[in-house]
Amino acid sequence: MDSNNFENIGLPILSSSLEEEENASLSAMLLSFSPMVYTAVLNASLQLNLFDIISNITKAAKTPFRGVSASDVASKLDTATKTQHPKLCRRLDRMLRLLASYSLLNCTTRVSEDGSVERVFEVSLVGKYFVVNGDENENGSVASFSAFMGHRKVVDAL
Repeated sequence: MDSNNFENIGLPILSSSLEEEENASLSAMLLSFSPMVYTAVLNASLQLNLFDIISNITKAAKTPFRGVSASDVASKLDTATKTQHPKLCRRLDRMLRLLASYSLLNCTTRVSEDGSVERVFEVSLVGKYFVVNGDENENGSVASFSAFMGHRKVVDAL
């Protein structure tokens, strides 16, 4: 159905940015309760506030896209989490790559100071709906909904 047909039946035509925003919101909600393997990773990332950490570091950056590496994120986590997981950076990198594969994060690479290539991440348009604390998402967060849908009792009931 083309845009002229929408005008003929009296429906407003959405601008492309508004349409992208609505599609991102719907994707975030659908990913919140999808019975997929990554649900545990999504819930763990919400418990660790990874979306908030990445969003805050990205906002503080001076360039448009500096990117946040897994080691940057690990440095912002509490000490108990760091001592509990000796290979935290590797685990975080795997978690962040999985979230990027579902378009919750954008991923690219950069060359670090020592010459090695590292992956860096930023919150995507869909991922911003999982940011809990911040002014980036004025429409609200689906993080609580996702945590509820991923709760063991709810999963067992489904």
